[in-house]
Amino acid sequence: MQYTDLVIDAICQEIILRKTELPEQVFTSLYLGGGSPSVLNEKQLDKLFRNIYAHYKFTADAEVTIEVNPDDVVNSKITLLKSLGVNRVSIGVQSFDETTLKWMNRSHSAIQAKNCILDFAKAGFEQISIDLIYGLPMLSIDEWLKTIQHACSFPITHISSYCLTVETKTKLNHLVNKNMVDLPSDDSALEQFELLISTLSQNGFEQYEISNFSKNGNYAKHNTSYWMNEPYIGIGPSAHSFHLHSRRWNISNNQQYVKLIQSNKHFWEEELLSKKDLYNESIMTGLRTKWGCDTNKFDSDQKSFLFNQQPEVEKLLSEQLIVIQDGIIKLTQAGKFLADGIAARLFV
Repeated sequence: MQYTDLVIDAICQEIILRKTELPEQVFTSLYLGGGSPSVLNEKQLDKLFRNIYAHYKFTADAEVTIEVNPDDVVNSKITLLKSLGVNRVSIGVQSFDETTLKWMNRSHSAIQAKNCILDFAKAGFEQISIDLIYGLPMLSIDEWLKTIQHACSFPITHISSYCLTVETKTKLNHLVNKNMVDLPSDDSALEQFELLISTLSQNGFEQYEISNFSKNGNYAKHNTSYWMNEPYIGIGPSAHSFHLHSRRWNISNNQQYVKLIQSNKHFWEEELLSKKDLYNESIMTGLRTKWGCDTNKFDSDQKSFLFNQQPEVEKLLSEQLIVIQDGIIKLTQAGKFLADGIAARLFV
């Protein structure tokens, strides 16, 4: 715990160091995540939030989210989070099936996931999001349907659901390469994705981004700002920031991060984004949302890039993977499962 205190101290130092970076910005969201912030004790959480509020301005209706693991949360911590202004939680449920959770090496049980959701609801949290994963080796279509239906039975307003990806240099990647684990086919994963969309729609959830579904318009403000290319500041190890024409990212190693902060040395890398970078990013993020990619907002260079991709645009239209109306490019239902590949076809 002493080492965690050093990391918190370093983060608080970065908070102060960067308070003038966007001096006129009044933020509409705050997101504590990208790791397991719920493992922090109450003293550490209190210190972190108070330092943020002391140096940055937020709107009165700002969305304040924290990622939590179901096994990390007790009622006293929920009470503290509410007192610190947290009004939205993102719970890493992943699955309600015990066998699946064990296969994924999750430390929580299905009962803990259920109780975590209900405890936050009882405490008055109206914005509750959960994460679910599909495309797992052992996941049948019937089990996936039960998982989605089970999720819909809870008092939640948002679901983020992602297809399993195999990262290099992981145990799963090793098992797949050794033919010890068989991943589902693309057709099987597509069937699960389509079942997710249809079942959530029947239960009042709108797919407003490829992997994100909300009830009653409760879109995640924070994530939506990413997709709309709005500037943001990321603080802490591995955190990314975006300032319209540049991107920077902090060193990922916790120990090195602390050491560099304490030594007042450079702890991040940065790149300037070219016109092509900005065009590609607008295509990639815009296509993933229900609002689509608005080419009316493109500058002359970006419009030129898109014009040069016109043959590919025509192919995508003929394949019925995209539609274009009033200068806005959107994915069709068939195109949603192929979003990344479609965006890549339009990149320059």
